[in-house]
Amino acid sequence: MAPCLTSRVLCFVCVCVCRSLKVLSLEDSVVIDAGGEWLHALAQNNSVLESLNFAVVGLDSASVEDLALLVGNCKSLVSLKVGEIDMANLAGVLRKAPFLKELGTGTFSDLGDERMRTAVSIKLPEHLVSLSGLWAMPDAGLQMVQPVAANLKKLDLTFTLLSTRGHCELLSHCFALEELEVCMLH
Repeated sequence: MAPCLTSRVLCFVCVCVCRSLKVLSLEDSVVIDAGGEWLHALAQNNSVLESLNFAVVGLDSASVEDLALLVGNCKSLVSLKVGEIDMANLAGVLRKAPFLKELGTGTFSDLGDERMRTAVSIKLPEHLVSLSGLWAMPDAGLQMVQPVAANLKKLDLTFTLLSTRGHCELLSHCFALEELEVCMLH
């Protein structure tokens, strides 16, 4: 069994140790989160973070408000990977992060029609060169990705629900692409 972090331990680390932390990656970690206090503590105590990754961690209680506060406070943030956050809730966070170069997006799962319209109308940061996540993104999500597609050097479509036509449409706009990850199921 993998060792796990508790929210309390992360909170202590964020308050007492992380004032000068530039990179925090929890990807694929086991985190027992009892309310997201660690993200709130990090948002209040760190203004120099350059990279935050809590994708594939299973954090259902990560506060979008705390994430927005953190992104607004950390002007040097260039890499953000969030995983399980509802994509429709990320619009405000992304507005505060215009200089992101790497983004691992939230999920499109279980969005109704109105929330799906909100999610796909999000304006992604124009300086993106790497885009991943896109959990359960349908073809409708292409309108969100296409405006930044020409600058992308790395694109991970592994977890999307794009049709073959959707893949082809998106990739026809990716002129600078150097690395592509896909998972084609037959």
